[in-house]
Amino acid sequence: MSFFKLLESIQNKPERTRTNILIVSVAVIMAVIIALWLTLPDLRPEKQQEEQTAGPFKMLWEQVKGLRNALPSL
Repeated sequence: MSFFKLLESIQNKPERTRTNILIVSVAVIMAVIIALWLTLPDLRPEKQQEEQTAGPFKMLWEQVKGLRNALPSL
């Protein structure tokens, strides 16, 4: 059975049956996504590496503090 024939057969079913098919298919897809999310290794860098590299806002703030200290007081 081709994909389009399957869609056509689902479209011809009563609304209650189509709703049940929708609920079951969403639940199955959601379970697969959650299972993948829980089983795949953590791909984020370690926390220590994040702390060692300064972000752009931290670097900008350091530059502002340096300028403030370099400028004479008015």
